[in-house]
Amino acid sequence: MWGAVHWKNQEPISNTKIQHRNSIGTSSSGVALHFEKRGHSSHNFTCFAIEKVVGDCFVLAARERFYIDKMDVISKGMNTHRT
Repeated sequence: MWGAVHWKNQEPISNTKIQHRNSIGTSSSGVALHFEKRGHSSHNFTCFAIEKVVGDCFVLAARERFYIDKMDVISKGMNTHRT
């Protein structure tokens, strides 16, 4: 996972990380399916914040779009849609 932008009214990044990691083997999410492939496991999963965003949900969405575009995570990563 490329990292997450976090806003004060959303779940802490640690909760998001736990949810993604716990989905491996129990879900059909993109994260789960990726880490269920041959040669992968939950032990390979890493998640980290790349920016602490201060502002409202519109600022959060703008920063998330910025990083999705900057890192080209739609074509190079597991993100399947642009926010």
